[in-house]
Amino acid sequence: MDKLLFLRQLKALSDPTKHKICELLKEKSLCACELLQDLHVTQPTLSHHMKMLEDLSLVTVRKQGTWNHYNLNKDSFAAIYDYWKQFVEATPGSGPTNCKSKR
Repeated sequence: MDKLLFLRQLKALSDPTKHKICELLKEKSLCACELLQDLHVTQPTLSHHMKMLEDLSLVTVRKQGTWNHYNLNKDSFAAIYDYWKQFVEATPGSGPTNCKSKR
């Protein structure tokens, strides 16, 4: 996984509105009108958030008539999970260090 993309995705997910959008989309596909009702934001604000989530591959969009329908990109979330696993599964070294600090 691209480290810069990973960091940008985490930053986006730390935003409460973007995080809430992803929580809503984890259960089912939603159109913009449904997201607007649940989030209580303006349409331009929602568009801004959705564009950023789409650019970061966190959501996918499907046009249907005049509405956009959004889905969580579960492959991207799986990649984020896999990236985090390397830290959980890492074994700290137990060998001597070159540290000369006296504490």
